[in-house]
Amino acid sequence: MILKAISIDDEPRAHHVIEHYAAKIEQLELVKSFTSPLKAATYLKENPVDILFLDINMPDMDGMSLLKTLKDPPTVIFTTAYDEYAVESYDHEAAGYLLKPIEFPKFYKAVMRVVEVMHKPVVSKHEPAPKSNAFLLKSGTKMIRFDPDEIRYIEASGNYAEIVLEDHKVMVDHTLSELMEQYVPSNFLRIHRSYSINKDYLQEFESHRVKVADKALAIGKTYRKEVRAILVKS
Repeated sequence: MILKAISIDDEPRAHHVIEHYAAKIEQLELVKSFTSPLKAATYLKENPVDILFLDINMPDMDGMSLLKTLKDPPTVIFTTAYDEYAVESYDHEAAGYLLKPIEFPKFYKAVMRVVEVMHKPVVSKHEPAPKSNAFLLKSGTKMIRFDPDEIRYIEASGNYAEIVLEDHKVMVDHTLSELMEQYVPSNFLRIHRSYSINKDYLQEFESHRVKVADKALAIGKTYRKEVRAILVKS
């Protein structure tokens, strides 16, 4: 199954990057590129696609506003130079939030995430749907859905906590202890009073530190014995 996609960006150079990357992925066909969001919206009314690579800051109409005009928008992968819209991207259930300059591994991962979803078998109405481990957390005035499998680590920040994902971070109105006790699954490990890591993203560890998603994090003295025992066993 080949997924069809279009790209919307007011910068021609950005299109060149996406076209180059898309050509490397056999499951993806980039059928058209637009510098005008308005022309892209007209095209989508008659030509449905599977993926929309979408810039946010553009003249005439920004990417977020464009999505609101689409009756049945495709799966969105944002391509932007600005990180301040990352939280809002959750409202659109984006498959990726890629910051420019876009790196191919991150582009590939976002596309393959969509490919995986598209290839999942349809669950019969007579069969119970698989349970999701996702949970909702309050962040300011919003409730944001998090998939624990996408969380790299969590950092305490007073009465708040910062959830670190692949391309961005989100501050939530919960303490690290609350998250560990009520929300995150058993593959999360408290290594410090300020850190909890997702063991699936552990790259290496020493007696005093671990490396998770290319970030070195200290292991607290009171946690070292337990952390070592758990990590050696796993």
